Amino acid sequence: MKKIIIIIFLLFLKNVTESNNCQYKNQNNNQFFDLTSLKLNSDKSYTSTSDSSSSTKYTYLFNFCNTSIKACNSAEYKDVTTACQIPESSSTPIQLGSTLTNETFVFTTDGLILTYTSQISSTSLDCVDKGKKRTVNFNFKCDETVGPFSVWQGAKEMTSLCTYDIYIKSNLVCMSCPGCSTHGKCDGYTGICVCDKDISGDNCTIWQVNINSLDSTTVNGGTTIVHGYFGSSTTNKLSIKIDLLCNNIHLINETTITCDIGPGEGIKDVTITDGDLSNTFKELFQYTYLSCPKCSTIHGKCNVYTGICVCDKDISGDDCTIWQVNIDSLDSTTVNGGTTIVHGYFGSSTTNDFSIKIGDLQCINIHLINETTITCDIGPGEGIKDVTITDGDLSNTFKELFQYTYLSCPNCSKLHGTCNVYTGDCICDSKTSGSNCSTSRIYINSIDSTTVNGGTTILNGYFGNSKITTTINNPSIKIGDLQCNNIIKSNETTIKCDIGPGEGIKDVILIDDDLSFIGKQLFQYTKIILSCPNNCTSPSNGLCNTATGVCSCFNGFTGITCNSKENSNTDIPSSKSNINETTGEATISNDNSRYIINVYSLVEFNHVGSIINEIELLNQWKSSSIIKNDDDNNNISIFLQNVLNGSCIIEYSIEQVIGKNKDYSFAGINYSLPPGSLKLTIAVHNYTYQSTLNSIQLRINSSINNNEQSDCNSKELDINTDFKNDQSLNYLIISKDSKTFFGRFINKVISDGRETFMSTSIINQENGSIHIGLNLPHCTKTCLIDPDFSLLVDTDFKTTCENGDSKRKWILPISIAIPIIVTSFILKNFLN
Repeated sequence: MKKIIIIIFLLFLKNVTESNNCQYKNQNNNQFFDLTSLKLNSDKSYTSTSDSSSSTKYTYLFNFCNTSIKACNSAEYKDVTTACQIPESSSTPIQLGSTLTNETFVFTTDGLILTYTSQISSTSLDCVDKGKKRTVNFNFKCDETVGPFSVWQGAKEMTSLCTYDIYIKSNLVCMSCPGCSTHGKCDGYTGICVCDKDISGDNCTIWQVNINSLDSTTVNGGTTIVHGYFGSSTTNKLSIKIDLLCNNIHLINETTITCDIGPGEGIKDVTITDGDLSNTFKELFQYTYLSCPKCSTIHGKCNVYTGICVCDKDISGDDCTIWQVNIDSLDSTTVNGGTTIVHGYFGSSTTNDFSIKIGDLQCINIHLINETTITCDIGPGEGIKDVTITDGDLSNTFKELFQYTYLSCPNCSKLHGTCNVYTGDCICDSKTSGSNCSTSRIYINSIDSTTVNGGTTILNGYFGNSKITTTINNPSIKIGDLQCNNIIKSNETTIKCDIGPGEGIKDVILIDDDLSFIGKQLFQYTKIILSCPNNCTSPSNGLCNTATGVCSCFNGFTGITCNSKENSNTDIPSSKSNINETTGEATISNDNSRYIINVYSLVEFNHVGSIINEIELLNQWKSSSIIKNDDDNNNISIFLQNVLNGSCIIEYSIEQVIGKNKDYSFAGINYSLPPGSLKLTIAVHNYTYQSTLNSIQLRINSSINNNEQSDCNSKELDINTDFKNDQSLNYLIISKDSKTFFGRFINKVISDGRETFMSTSIINQENGSIHIGLNLPHCTKTCLIDPDFSLLVDTDFKTTCENGDSKRKWILPISIAIPIIVTSFILKNFLN
């Protein structure tokens, strides 16, 4: 390759510039350049460069100020050459472009382009591939330090063969850049403000640093990560302001910065500053409130500064879902339910939705007494129950906290009672009663007599309804000193047993487990041959009925013992009967004698004979009705008393026998009452015993009330009783003034519909009066007794005394029979 030395003097071609003393105008930008300084000085030396088109080195000379170049002068090109090339090996220049006719200049924005014909010698041209043209690009570069023009870089083959770039510096080509910031440098040749790195804009005022986003922090502040573009030329003056200045700024890389921001709230503008550079980004940062994802919306409020769920009163837990209401205990109720007291902590913020559930039942009538006490009413139930307390959406359940308690019966009999755990009542078996089932219900109201030889007896009463068909549980029946054998319970009211031989009246003791009944003088051994009162006086007076023990008097005799003679003489004083309708008192009057009969009291005894209760009957009777019997014209007067708070009614009736004898039958004994007799009936209905061991006694008073007589019939009072309870009847005789009053008491009673033995006792006797007690068994439905009374005038009664009084001897039988009934029904006429 050839080496070419190019020394360049630049002038603009006159055909493309306006030339005046080498001052040319660039038509492209209307800029004038004075290129005089680039005129060639003959003594100037120039650098050289090689030319690829030839191996020969050349020196190129140019002059565009219309002045010939001395170096190019030769004989051949004298004073006309403005450009030439001189080979290194020769001093003879070679003219380039004949008379420059082939030279052209074209201005560009930053210089000019020279194109000329390449002529290696006077006779030959090079750059054949380029059309025998060479092209030189003259590039003006603004340099404030160079003036006016200076070759900065010599010709240099650039992109291809025969093409060169030449750089020329000068402050004359520098253009100004008004407003160019300190972050730009004005390019004087172009007038462009050339910006520093990361700066843009015509005046280099636009900072290309950009923030795309920032990671939010909580309202408490903290470290945020800033995302964007930040370059690498940041200084110590870099700051980021998010309402408050960020601290601890760290440039991680061109796209990431971290910094610490203080607390705040809301959406904030972000300003990034570096010295005098600053960019603001609207509403780019947001403080975020701390959240409480599971915080109860009803019972808690999220503290957005701490992220803590702040609970309402009586609520706790991270999410305010734990209700601090607590139940420590509940007072038990019985299985019937009732009011329970709930102990614990309940606060004071309960609502209308507050409820307590015990098991499957809701409490009602809930009352918050204070923060630690609630009362409520719970229904019946059994066992141990869970307790759930609820208020709106709050609910706490406490396992097995409440217990229904069964009611107890502390003294309930183990043998005869079963505790009803729902009522606390001791439920008695059929044999007992009372709150503790300790009161026996068993009793005997009648027992069949046997002969003195003993035998099978039937006991009637109440013995319980236990499911036993043959024998009762461990029974013991003792009659007197003998035990009954072969005891068989037929049903709850009947027992049979076999008793050995004996005689007389016996107590009866029934024992069934721990229960017992004592019937005083309840059983009678009957003689095979019964005796009669006073043996009917004599075989001439009457005949004893040994089957009934009743005298059958022969003609001419009368009375209980057949000891009185009948008197057919009618010329004797007549007897009159009278019934006091107010007091119930019955009287028989004859001459100066007046006999009185009163039923005056009813007494209850316990099993040891002590009086438990005495009901006064005297003068308490109320007349109910008077009935006339159409068959015999007998009058019956009925009286009533209501006792024991109305639970017991005593009926007392008196029948007046008129006109003829009237036959009666009682407990298998037949008897007859003559006209003028009084028959008394007493009924005691529904008597309530204070104990099944108790019995009652009806008390009757018989008395004589007469005016003292000084006549021939005057006699002393004489009372004679024959109460032998082993006979079929007992009798009473009252004698006074030739008149005799007889009382007969059959030792039988109809007890609840069955006949049984009854004993008779004398209560007291004084001054013509005798009180008799009829000992009744434990009858609960009906007790019927049938004594009778007779009034006789003695045969020695004188109708005329020595003083001339006219008296006739007479015998007048007046009989009074008194049946007494205790029944369980209330008479209709009483109810009416």
